[in-house]
Amino acid sequence: MTTGDVINALILAASVIAILLGPIIAVRMTRKQDAAREDRQRKLDLYRTMMHTRSSRLSVDHVRALNTIPVEFNEVPAVMTAFRSYMNLLGAPMPAVDQQERFFEQRNDHFLDLIYQMGLFLGYQFDRRELERLAYVPQGFINDEERNHRAQAVLLEILEGRRPLPVTWMMPPGAQNPFPPLPEPPALAPPGNRA
Repeated sequence: MTTGDVINALILAASVIAILLGPIIAVRMTRKQDAAREDRQRKLDLYRTMMHTRSSRLSVDHVRALNTIPVEFNEVPAVMTAFRSYMNLLGAPMPAVDQQERFFEQRNDHFLDLIYQMGLFLGYQFDRRELERLAYVPQGFINDEERNHRAQAVLLEILEGRRPLPVTWMMPPGAQNPFPPLPEPPALAPPGNRA
């Protein structure tokens, strides 16, 4: 066999391998890229939810997003450390009244650190204080939330039998009663005058 034959055989073998393995490798690479893109998108969606709800931390979306962090950011040590610190404070018992202000400040600082670390990992360069200062919640939202909370508490008391349900007949001014009073019964004649 000549050198030319060996080179041709090697070229043929390389071509066959490329024809057989090329599509397989391409599909695997595409799947890896798709998986990485989907993973980043899930992290971004979670981060956006945390940013959207950072001023309404009792919202269902916020709590769901918070509980999803270990699933999506499990391989990110800085985020997981910040998450654990924040969760430890969320689960801590409420301190005495004179210590509550500091406790809530500390809790807020740990929350801001959490979303700061998430943002850093995703490529956002926010200042920690900007994260807090630039969050907007209209006073109307706060009023509605407080009103709904009070209404739910009263309704629960009524349903549990701890509060009566007052019922009052209310008629608008100037409205006629749709149920007029009964006519007076005729007067009875004295017993001796009956016909």
